[in-house]
Amino acid sequence: MTTEQLAERWQVSTRNVRDMAAAGEIPAMKLGKLWRFPTERVARFEKSAVSA
Repeated sequence: MTTEQLAERWQVSTRNVRDMAAAGEIPAMKLGKLWRFPTERVARFEKSAVSA
């Protein structure tokens, strides 16, 4: 999943998503200059965030 796709999914800015990724707050990997978000790990993160 791209930064733009995750931002749209969560209805937040792309900057917010990049900042959260850089801080290690959300599951992400950086490929060169681009952030990518594994869909399954994002879904688990969302589920755990709702359960908390």
